[in-house]
Amino acid sequence: MNDQANTAPGAPSGEAPASSRAGLWVGLAVTAFCIAVITYIAVTRPTGTSLADAENKAQVDLGRVTYQQHCMDCHGERLKGKPTWHRTIKSQNQAGTPLNADGVTWHLSDQRLFSAIATGVRVKGEKTKQIHDVPFAGTVSDDEIWALIAYFKTTWTARQLHSQQETTLREMGQAR
Repeated sequence: MNDQANTAPGAPSGEAPASSRAGLWVGLAVTAFCIAVITYIAVTRPTGTSLADAENKAQVDLGRVTYQQHCMDCHGERLKGKPTWHRTIKSQNQAGTPLNADGVTWHLSDQRLFSAIATGVRVKGEKTKQIHDVPFAGTVSDDEIWALIAYFKTTWTARQLHSQQETTLREMGQAR
């Protein structure tokens, strides 16, 4: 077959017609644009957005009220725990440990904190520990539990917040 039959009139032999070359460039430009948009979205989107947002004033306020109603008797007025909590408890499940920056609550991911509050059982590594005599699921709503966690976060240092966020992301499989 004649190769010149597939080329545009006046086009040098062996080259694609001008309209095909323009279409190729448009296609490449659209592809590059799509790749740039997808990259931008992937880089700028918030990863592993928490349901416990310490910067959400309404959520923190709900957490503070929920804390005062359900937690303050054991964990103290400012989440500091009771000064002698380790000596005055009737059971280890009523320890009232600090939930602020002085405690170790920030070592747990958001999901583990939520689960511990809801079920009364803390899971850390392969170990479980009963931390409340009565689970709070059914006593407080899921929204109130997330609000409690947001309230806890307002008392943690920037380093603790960062570490806790990394723990949460790692458990979600999204560590940076």
